[in-house]
Amino acid sequence: MNRFRSGIPFLTALLIVFFAAINYVVTERTPDEVLEDQSWPVPEMECTEINVSSFSSESTFQWVHLQSLCEKAVEDANQAYSTGAEQAMEQEKETEQKRTTASKEPKKDDTIIWSSLQLNNQKNQVAFYTQKRLYLLDVTTGSSKVLHSLSEDDKSVQYVPTISWSPQGEYLTFTLLKENQRWNGHDSYSIHLVDLKTEEILLIHQSTRAPDKPSWSPKDPIVALDSPVILYDVEKQQGTPVISGYQTRHPRWSPEGNHIIFIQETSSTRGETFRYSLDTREVMQITTLNRVTSPLLWLQTPPTILLEVETKRSGSRPERHHIGEARPHTESSIRWLSPFDRNESNRFLSISPNERYLIVQKTTNLGTADEKSHLIALNRDLSFYRWRCVTLAPLEDPSTVTLHWTADGRLLYSTEGEVFLFDFEQLTKEKLEEKEEAFQILGIDNQIIYYSPL
Repeated sequence: MNRFRSGIPFLTALLIVFFAAINYVVTERTPDEVLEDQSWPVPEMECTEINVSSFSSESTFQWVHLQSLCEKAVEDANQAYSTGAEQAMEQEKETEQKRTTASKEPKKDDTIIWSSLQLNNQKNQVAFYTQKRLYLLDVTTGSSKVLHSLSEDDKSVQYVPTISWSPQGEYLTFTLLKENQRWNGHDSYSIHLVDLKTEEILLIHQSTRAPDKPSWSPKDPIVALDSPVILYDVEKQQGTPVISGYQTRHPRWSPEGNHIIFIQETSSTRGETFRYSLDTREVMQITTLNRVTSPLLWLQTPPTILLEVETKRSGSRPERHHIGEARPHTESSIRWLSPFDRNESNRFLSISPNERYLIVQKTTNLGTADEKSHLIALNRDLSFYRWRCVTLAPLEDPSTVTLHWTADGRLLYSTEGEVFLFDFEQLTKEKLEEKEEAFQILGIDNQIIYYSPL
């Protein structure tokens, strides 16, 4: 017995080494050159399916439908237009006054573009488009105004649903598409900045490619613009390209606002991720994958860049995407968070406030009659004792999914008219709401959920 007891420390140490080795294999970074069809595959990722544990009939959330507020804003604008036109007719005594030319005069018989609705960070104002107007609506008072209106004479111009708010809510940007008018018949995209105090509107960017939604610095009044990447200083009213030459796209800010990351495309099948310093203007290459590698987010703890790698369609092999992460301050290897299966694609959707959990659209059996998509959660903590992947819901129509996070880090998501609340610590899913028609969740302010038609 005493001999057996004396061997316990050795056995314990052996077990610790064994589990540490397993953890090392699971979390080992795959070199950049190793993507697929190689000897270092990403460990298989079987997702645990999470079923609904309960239906909450007495939810503590308060639901605020913005449909009636938005429709009233449009109605009020139309009424103001009609009243103004009648007064102008009486004053001028001419029928020509029925026509309007001012840039803010709204048009009748307009339709709300529900996909354009964007709440500011303070959750007290929402900006949205109709077919011909840009509106600003105060969700607490119901007051509204028209910020911009398209010209009735130019039918080639339309709004692009990429409204972007500055962090403090004092500015917003909107994008216009002008069809086949410039650059040898190509479409032209223009990004405009609105100062909400003065209501001054400035043209700040133009591109022949559909740009990403502008990305605001977390600390300064600077906005990163896409295609090519330009940093626009709102106070100086000046834009600075980060690099010349090849196409630059998809800028993302570091948490402290001193750097941005972006992709520089050298061909339709290759684009590497670079880092730009606002202090030194130094540009450093982060990846060497020889593929289209787009930065998604710059995570804070520890400093990490989340990446999405795109493999283009080739012959019978469909296009697919995979997710990994790398260090932002050096050219480093990639730690893959999704496997490189020829028949599988993983698209990033969101990340939890604590940066531990990724929400991903996973599509399997690509290019076959059995192709299916699911909403899944990936755990970035790849420790041996942690879960790696859970399946939240099938996605019949991925475009109907909206995702938001509660103050305590739970995931609130809607799909096909149903709303669920997922707890990552307890691995439980609660059904909160079910409606006849699909809708989108726009934001959460404590216990208030703002939503609208989809």
